Amino acid sequence: MIRGLCVFDRGDDEWFAAGSYEVADEHWGALVAVLGCQPPEAGRSYFIEGYALGL
Repeated sequence: MIRGLCVFDRGDDEWFAAGSYEVADEHWGALVAVLGCQPPEAGRSYFIEGYALGL
C-alpha cells in the first residue's frame, strides 16, 4: 500500500490527515498495477482512505 501513496496528489497532507481522497480516472492505471484490483465500475465513485498512528 505504501507504493500507492505516491499516486495521489495530497498537497501538504503527507499522512492522509484529511482521511479521504477521491480516486480520479488518472489514478486507476497505477492502482491496478500496485494493488492488483479490478478497474472501476462505470457510474460509481471511489475513494481511498488512510491515517497514521503514533505520530
